[in-house]
Amino acid sequence: MKNKYKVELVILLIFLTFYVSGSSYGKEYSPEISGNFEIGDREYIDVYESTVEDDNELIEEIVDVFSFKKMWLRYKQQLSSKEYYYIKGEYTDEIYQEKEKSNNKTYEMWTNYTFSLSETIRNRIMLDLRKKDYYINSKNSYEQIRLTYEFELDINEKNDFSITILRKWQNYQETETKNNIYDRVTLNWEHDLYDNLTLNSVLKYDWTTFNPSSSSTDKNNRKFSIGFEWKV
Repeated sequence: MKNKYKVELVILLIFLTFYVSGSSYGKEYSPEISGNFEIGDREYIDVYESTVEDDNELIEEIVDVFSFKKMWLRYKQQLSSKEYYYIKGEYTDEIYQEKEKSNNKTYEMWTNYTFSLSETIRNRIMLDLRKKDYYINSKNSYEQIRLTYEFELDINEKNDFSITILRKWQNYQETETKNNIYDRVTLNWEHDLYDNLTLNSVLKYDWTTFNPSSSSTDKNNRKFSIGFEWKV
């Protein structure tokens, strides 16, 4: 099978799997189908000063026009009072009059399966697929798979804890040296110090690994933040 059909086949298989399982397992809940279509444009205007007959005037010149089309469709199925899933597909087309190398179309699909083991424990598994094709600058076209797992725990009335684990694979169609794997682990803790004051702390660690033949350098990042929300 040709490589260009791999993403489309994976999307079709995932959709059929979720649809069949939802139809048989969540019969007592009606599915929700939603969607949206959007079209528009944006003008980029350069403003500069020019001298005309000894008078300075501000000149506005359109330097580029960006137009886009965006549409999405989402199917959501409640399986039980503590369990649901949804699948969402989206198509975007972006066109620039001048910066033609930036013209592209993108196919994306998001899947989300959320289930609770108890009143205090919730799990979420998300699989996202993206295929971005550039019309002219094809060396920047890529396919991406992102897998995310979230675990949320309500420890007690004052403390909430969550952990998020993410891995993203990015493969370029014509430039294999840009292929990379991105990983991220995030820990989040919220504490209600008072009824109107909440403390929030986040510890995040991420790293990017490139193709061994790439000239790009692998990257490791660590970040810690602490914040608060005060309802005066």
